Amino acid sequence: PAEYFPPKVLLAWVADRKKGRYVLYLINNGDLYLLYLVRSRENGDYRLLRVGQLEPGTKVRLLKCPAMEFEKLEDVSARVLVFHPGALTPDYPPMEGRWERGSRKAAVELMFRETEYFEEPAWITELKTAEKATGRKGMLLEQWQEERQRAARNENRREAGKGRKKEPGKLPGSPVEEVDLHLESIVDHSENLEPAEALEIQKNRFITALEGGIRNGVKKMVFIHGVGDGKLKYEIRRIIDRQYPRLRYQDASFKEYGYGATLVLISGNTRH
Repeated sequence: PAEYFPPKVLLAWVADRKKGRYVLYLINNGDLYLLYLVRSRENGDYRLLRVGQLEPGTKVRLLKCPAMEFEKLEDVSARVLVFHPGALTPDYPPMEGRWERGSRKAAVELMFRETEYFEEPAWITELKTAEKATGRKGMLLEQWQEERQRAARNENRREAGKGRKKEPGKLPGSPVEEVDLHLESIVDHSENLEPAEALEIQKNRFITALEGGIRNGVKKMVFIHGVGDGKLKYEIRRIIDRQYPRLRYQDASFKEYGYGATLVLISGNTRH
């Protein structure tokens, strides 16, 4: 569509000084979807980090790297296809970018700066339109097309079950359910609660809402937890990892929620 433009796609290393590590993100600062492939190189050997799909206006964590391992990394490269939901082919040429660490530690530290995407200092590398389409584009395109065709088949089956004829070529987006986990939206009088009690109430609210979403067939849920000290965000993601390992999650759109929300993607069997 004419109103859509290629997104600003970024690789970002975030310096987590408190934990002595670096965290790698891929950021989709645009209105279109991405299919991405990211790999790293260490001692001349390449390693696939991740292949996946990234929604508009969101970011995904790719790697957590202790400081000593970060110093061994030579580079990280990314290639993405850009598409509009419902399209049968990518809308734009592939985009690619490469982050290179360099050898001078002092120079590396100077590359971490304040950005609009994170509270911590980050080293940003922007992806550009690829000059040449390589075999990797073909591999990404095949995976992308398989995913879109699978979604189309599933949608056709759902529509057929409802006795309606599906309009070809359209894949309607899934509605998003928002759940506010701020304490004042859960209980009337929170001022007398101990921090541990408050956190337990918020965790229970999260589990109740998530279970309800799963039962009702909700595909996407945004849990608004705020920034704070990060405990609630950590706890709800730990609950997902332990109790709902088949669910996927990522930071919700920073354009809409800033740093304070988590998007949970629900599909199929949600438990072991």
